[in-house]
Formats: sequence, C-alpha cells, structure tokens
Amino acid sequence: MPLALKTYKELLVNGLQYIRDHGELFAGVDKDRLNVQIDAVHQADNVTELGALATLPTPNKNMGYTPIQPLTEAPELSTCIPFGQGTVGWYFMYGQMEGQNNFHAAFTVILFRIELAAPEVVADMQIAPRKSVLWSLAGGVGFHRPRSHKEHKTRTKTPDEKQPELEEEWYALPYSNTRGEYECTGEHTFRVELNAKDAPHLKEFTLISPKAGDFRINLKYTTHKGRTVALKARLNNQRPATYNAPDGCVPVCYAGVGTLYWSYTRMLTEARIKFPPFEAPKQFSQGLGWFDHQWMASGFMNNTLTRLTRKVQGLVTRPRLPRWIWLNLQFYEPKTQWMIVKHLNGPLAEDQVLTADMVNLYDEKGAHYETDLTVHIKVVQVHAVISETSGRSMFYPVKYAITIPDDTEDGGTTYIMKADFGNSVIYLPNGNMNWEGSGSLWNADETKRLGNCFLEANQFQPIDEIVSTTLKLAGFDDDKDDDPSNDWEIFRPT
Repeated sequence: MPLALKTYKELLVNGLQYIRDHGELFAGVDKDRLNVQIDAVHQADNVTELGALATLPTPNKNMGYTPIQPLTEAPELSTCIPFGQGTVGWYFMYGQMEGQNNFHAAFTVILFRIELAAPEVVADMQIAPRKSVLWSLAGGVGFHRPRSHKEHKTRTKTPDEKQPELEEEWYALPYSNTRGEYECTGEHTFRVELNAKDAPHLKEFTLISPKAGDFRINLKYTTHKGRTVALKARLNNQRPATYNAPDGCVPVCYAGVGTLYWSYTRMLTEARIKFPPFEAPKQFSQGLGWFDHQWMASGFMNNTLTRLTRKVQGLVTRPRLPRWIWLNLQFYEPKTQWMIVKHLNGPLAEDQVLTADMVNLYDEKGAHYETDLTVHIKVVQVHAVISETSGRSMFYPVKYAITIPDDTEDGGTTYIMKADFGNSVIYLPNGNMNWEGSGSLWNADETKRLGNCFLEANQFQPIDEIVSTTLKLAGFDDDKDDDPSNDWEIFRPT
C-alpha cells in the first residue's frame, strides 16, 4: 500500500528544508522562496497539488542526490529505477499499429518518477527509496481510418474545402500525479502500479516488465470530456538495447550533472484499445514501437552564483527556456531508425529551416552510430491546440521535411514526416502540454509511405505560462497581487 499523504508531505518538506539548511558560500539558496514552497506543501490537500509543488523550478534541487555517473554495463541492466540518482526520470513508450480495414492506432505512455527528498532525508525517515517518490503519468491514444463513402458524400463542406481523406482522433490522458507501488523484480525486470484514487481521471495503470525488453501496459482513464479509454499493450524488443551516446551520457555526465539515456529502438507492438466512438475494443498487431529509459540531474545554477553574476551588467542575461524537438524515423525497409534532436530558442514557424544538433542512426542489427551528418529540418506545417489545463492555445509543428545527406545527385534525400492521429498532446508532471505523437514517413512527394515516425515538441509554452499553470495546479492564486507568496515571479528559474 502507498504511504499516507501526510508522509509524502513530510518527505517533500524535509527535502526542501535540506536544501535550505545546507547552503554554503557557493551553494547558497533563496530561503524566502523555499519557505514559501514549504508553507504551500503544509497546506496541500491532495496528491495533485503536492505533485505540482514538487515540480516547481528549485535551484540547488540536486543537493544531496547521488551524482549522475557514466554507465559501464549493458543498458538493460539499468532497466530498474535508480532511486535517488538525479531528481527526475522516466520510462517512455510509444507504438503505432494497424488493425482491420486500414484502421491505424497509436499510443504514447510516459511514466515519470518525481523525487521528493535527497537519499539522506529518505534514510533518516526510514522509508524505502522506492516508496519515497510520487509518480506522474502522461500519454494518450489515437486512431485514424479512411472515411467511408457515405461520410464523404454527406459531410457538409465549403466550396473551397478539400474533403479530408482520414478521420483522426486523439484522447489525451488528463494531468495525473499519483502515489504508487514499484518493485524491481530482477536484474532488469520490474512492476509498477499506480494508485488511481489520487488522480480523478485515472482508473487503472500497471506497467510490468517480466523479462528484458518485454513491457506490458494496462491503462484505463476518462478524458477531459468524461469519455472512457482503455489500453492494453505489449512492446517486445526486436533489437538489442543501446546507449544513445557513449556510456549513456547525453550530452555529457559532468560534475554529477547530466542525463543518462538508453533505448530499445525497434519494438514489436500490439494492443487492444477501447476508443470512445466504438462499442467494442479493437485489436491491433505487428506495429512498431520505441522504449526509452532516461534519468537526469537538472543542473540549476545555485542562487549565490546567479546573484553574483547578474551584477556584471551586460555579461549575463536571464537564460532562455530550453525547448527542443525530438524526431524519430522508423523505416520499413531497410529496418533502420534515425533519432534527430534540435534545441530551440523560441517557437517555430512554417517554412523555417533548422540544422539538427544531434543525429543518431540505428542499423538493422540495432547498432548505434552517433553521426556528424548535417541534417536539415524544414517546418512544413504548424498547428494550434488549446491546453485543457491552461485554456490557452499553443502552436506545434505537425509536419516536417527532413533532408539527410547521401550519395544522390542532390547530395541528400528528403523525407516527409507528418502527424496522423489528431492533436497528439500529453500533459506533463508540471501540468503543461507537449506534442508527443506518432505519424507516417513518406518520400519527398508523398507518393510512397516508407515507415513510421514520432514527433515531439517540448516546452513550447512561454516560461510565464509554464510556471503559472503549475502554480495553479499547486493551489496558488497568482492573481492576488497583494500577497507576495502568491506571486509566480518568485518561482521563475534564475
């Protein structure tokens, strides 16, 4: 059974007090801000508020945690979660499959662990590390299918409107932070079950890995509109697990800060899904999927250094919000995968051309190659989505043209990747919205489908909105200007 809510509140309070009380000359902290956060934890009424408070940007959050260190063993030997190493981590899974009558389905499921206190605090409270975290579940399921002849004929359309060929729907899981039970059952196997009572929309969730490279999802939830969705899925590795950079360090492991990251890049995926428009569940098989295990130490600069450097006018400016796009290409033949990453300083517009920061190739045997190819990314289409948590509209790229250098006369081959499952958004542990969804991969003129793809657009909201949304979920009212403790500015990353 999960621990009582008051125990989790005590964990987070003690974790924040540990940061506050261990500041030294070059690890100073903003005690006023931490005290506001501690007071808010005492007042939290539920896990939703507590989880949001735990995700607020807190300088020196890594203090006391086990440092991030390069990995030396096979990736799958780190399938189990290393609690207390870094402050956040996740299992990421997606799959795209086909059923009868060209009916395609896709899912995205991300299970985040949210560390509440440094290992020393957890040990002092005599709590098992696996019980000392909250969990956040993000994801959704979608489908697309050809429109029937009847739908084409009867649908009302404007004179200039081209009849859409596909019906597309996506059902996002609403914001869900919970307690849960986690057990590492072997060298690379585990089982996790979330407490559905903590999240109003979540009805059931288990994730089980009975053997290396085998992951089984059981998820049931209601959408923001109260419609029931159920997913039973299995991802089974078709290629060995691989680090996405030497020793798993992406981009580096330096001074205990960094990200450890490995993947199964080609998973045989099958699922049984209950979609709201249909009375009976639908079965899908022979799909392609992906599995990531990633964890990190955030690396926020401590407040003392920030205050010192800000005094040097003109040399230091407020850091920009980190944004990125993460694109995967999975080819039918040859059975190769590409992972392409681009970090951004702002939103993207149509016809904007970018050069990738990181390009990884995974061959037919699963071997990984970190390349220095100059890959160009052109934004072809941008789409607006309204967030269910903030009520504001966000703009996400939903179609790209990717040009990869090769031996052709033009010096490169262009591929089109486009989203196919409606508004494939998810809601993160801080309550904000990402685009995280599958799509199709085509040749340049879109006459031949070449495989599947995945499109991620991360942290496209303005920083003001990200913090404001999280604070509202945490129970703050940022409209009360007469009370400094309700001012989101105190939580702005520095």
